Amino acid sequence: MEEIKITITNEGQVVIEVNGVKGAACKELTKNLEKVLGDVVESKKKTEFYEQGVTTNQQQSQKS
Repeated sequence: MEEIKITITNEGQVVIEVNGVKGAACKELTKNLEKVLGDVVESKKKTEFYEQGVTTNQQQSQKS
């Protein structure tokens, strides 16, 4: 399950955490939030970032 968790610290810092998303898709999910919230001070990548997302390509054979 995809999840975006947003935490605002007592110091006013906003922390965005993405769970359940593999690869760079997490950056796509958060880019609009980051744009609205302002400058990114720090970005940490979880091990999920380095995993490939699963994609499937199915080929259909056609009979002549």
